Amino acid sequence: MLPKSNANDFFMEAVKGNIYGITAVKLQGRNPDNDIATEDVWIGSSIAFGDGTPTARTLRASAAQVYVSSSANHATDRSRSVTITGLDGNYDEISETIHLNASNSQTRVASTKTYLRINTAVLDGACTGTVFVGTGAVTSGVPDEKAKVDAVIAIGSLFAEQAFYTIPRNKKGYIYNVAINTTGAATALSAELTVTTSGSVSTVYKISNQFTSPGSVGRSFPVPIEVDAESDIVLTVTSDSANIVVTADIDIVLENIIVEASTVDLMNFGAWQSYMSGKTISSAYLYLIGLSAIPVTVPTEVVWNVVAGPITGQTSTNTALNPVYDTDIAFSASKFAGGAHDIVASIGDYEGAVAVWKVTDSTTAVKYVLAPVNTIINFTRVSNVKFNAL
Repeated sequence: MLPKSNANDFFMEAVKGNIYGITAVKLQGRNPDNDIATEDVWIGSSIAFGDGTPTARTLRASAAQVYVSSSANHATDRSRSVTITGLDGNYDEISETIHLNASNSQTRVASTKTYLRINTAVLDGACTGTVFVGTGAVTSGVPDEKAKVDAVIAIGSLFAEQAFYTIPRNKKGYIYNVAINTTGAATALSAELTVTTSGSVSTVYKISNQFTSPGSVGRSFPVPIEVDAESDIVLTVTSDSANIVVTADIDIVLENIIVEASTVDLMNFGAWQSYMSGKTISSAYLYLIGLSAIPVTVPTEVVWNVVAGPITGQTSTNTALNPVYDTDIAFSASKFAGGAHDIVASIGDYEGAVAVWKVTDSTTAVKYVLAPVNTIINFTRVSNVKFNAL
């Protein structure tokens, strides 16, 4: 049970990852130019585009491939990479590292996964240009459409400063504290925290009805704000004057929700190919599903206990199931330890895994297809497994 007071070691232990099922998230947002308007607290506001108008983050209705680029073509930028963490179309957390274009860092580089939300973006070193993450076209590295920008990393910064976040599936969020600091002209400000559920129901929490700049304001919640899975959180500040610099911290604790796994029927690869006659793939993701014991024969159904994945599959208009790239998953003597390409896994007490494609076709039907390569994996007998393009 989460505590009702933060006057103990709970938060420190959560940050360290020492409490099972609990993780801590600190959002750090900055709006370098809050004008006479209500604006989201993120670096993607007007200064990122240089046109003097506020920019609110636009939420997508479906997952999409994203691109990264820098506003400067500089040797420093061309050597950098950005790690993005977000949510896929199922609101499951995914992550990957994307290298800026090595020839021209203003040229956008595509992600291998598709994202519904981008929660964080972190550089491995500061860039001379502004780094953008988004779905749209760019001109000289700068997105053509503000509405298609997901995250912005300012010149000289190492991460996207944004006071918004989406709670992953199978987690519950608890907001404990919000702190805001401002500099600039003497003016009146107000601040609100808005929580919008996946059903588009919004609840607004007043952080302050009125405070002045320069100055600071905060609000702690002895009884935390409970935020359901798949909900969007955003902090906004309203100003009576222009050119106000706003920085903000939001402290959140995430608690894993225990969900009883469902049982799904499995198709062999040949049967699936026959079924797909006249159909095309809408989406395809490869997963490793935990097995309590190694089966004598390949199973025809499985409890959906995901221990690795999703590994993004091909989604073009054909009937092939191909990883986007050769995927090499590493194992250790203590069974499964982790994996390449930012796969996050937890092996628990599983003895092995079955590799399954979750495929949505053009009729919107979902089928679970046994991978024809490395179908059954015995954790005690292998050191790594590779899934090649078929």
